[in-house]
Amino acid sequence: VDLDSMVEKGCARQLSHVFEVFSFDFEANILPAGRTIKLQPLADGTITAIVFWYEMHMDPDGDIILTNWPECIPPADFSMMEKDLHRPQPLRQAVCYFQGDYAKQVTKDDPVEINVGYTKSWPQFVWPGTEMVQRESGEMI
Repeated sequence: VDLDSMVEKGCARQLSHVFEVFSFDFEANILPAGRTIKLQPLADGTITAIVFWYEMHMDPDGDIILTNWPECIPPADFSMMEKDLHRPQPLRQAVCYFQGDYAKQVTKDDPVEINVGYTKSWPQFVWPGTEMVQRESGEMI
């Protein structure tokens, strides 16, 4: 998705601060485990999707970054703005949609938890107390 255009058109809005889901170290072959993240909603609303992107540190010092981070969302760490940023064109992000009862109602400043994990190359976002299952087609329901 093009989050910048969606926010500009009023089709999307930010309901939480940016948070790191995973950090992979491919040189040391360190893969993170799933975990629970606590989100602090910025406003009342319904979370119908989580948009995610990558930040790849291309040098050992982390000064050169390849990212598809959307420009309309402030970074989790503002020191990133001082780095040598490289962005692909067109600038697009990935999205995990929540449908029906799986969308989550949130209240400003009332924290909610979400479990994060991944299978192969796909991140998973699961509200505690719910479970996603996969159809034969691969669709998660």
